[in-house]
Amino acid sequence: MDKKPNTGHQILFYGLAAGAVAAMVGSAYYLYSLFIEEEELSEDDKIKIEELKEELTQQIEEKNSQGLTPEIAIQIMSMTNKVGEEILKKNKPFLEEKRRAAIGLPDEYERICQEYLEAKELAFQEGSKKVLSQFGDYTFEDINKVMMEVHPAEYEKMNHKYEKVSFDNAPKPDKLTVKQAYIFYGKKFKDEMRDLQRIMPFQGGNMDPEQQHFMFFKLLIMKFKVEDLLYLKYKYTEAQIKYLLFEYNLFEDPEIRSINEQLSRMDSMMPGFEGN
Repeated sequence: MDKKPNTGHQILFYGLAAGAVAAMVGSAYYLYSLFIEEEELSEDDKIKIEELKEELTQQIEEKNSQGLTPEIAIQIMSMTNKVGEEILKKNKPFLEEKRRAAIGLPDEYERICQEYLEAKELAFQEGSKKVLSQFGDYTFEDINKVMMEVHPAEYEKMNHKYEKVSFDNAPKPDKLTVKQAYIFYGKKFKDEMRDLQRIMPFQGGNMDPEQQHFMFFKLLIMKFKVEDLLYLKYKYTEAQIKYLLFEYNLFEDPEIRSINEQLSRMDSMMPGFEGN
């Protein structure tokens, strides 16, 4: 049986990056760590968590299930990401703006990407701790295991349902603009991947752990760059555009579907997404 591409699991992208970042930058870089302020979950988050706990209990009782369903696992991870993003924005509110401003300065851009990745890692860990502690003995690994069993296309649909994207009261772009933005994103992604392959040919399983960490780090920087180029041109993030592709049913468009399939194949090449 062919291996399933894991591109549908972009929600885990930065969480899986944590080990690569830690291994790359070493303990000395952690002197640069941000300070995470201790704070309570919001009332809305607490209500949502209680609803999920009730749903999980009911599922176990009615279906005699011993574990998580993909639907609940995705909702828990969505909540974890939401809390992590809130922590990141509170403690490092201007990192994305700094990164975008440095896009023409490779060394500075890479340094800011390192800073952002560490901040993201620490915020993600704190968000995981705050959310998963409400669900008994379930761990990030438990959630990940369930989610990785879902086919990417189905995962994307489920994630779209639960992972709402904010537009901060800005008007949503129309259907044509969303299509143009995704075509632009796909072209830049392919161009950047091609450039990266010229200097760092993929070696699959022949890479040792240090090489894999380094490759993954370079891929993350490349992905940041493509996302930033998209934002600088259209003023919308990759997450916002991807969300609207579902809203406008644009994955039925042959051109969009072709681009998405190409990006899926490239995503599956990324170290850390090989699966089993």
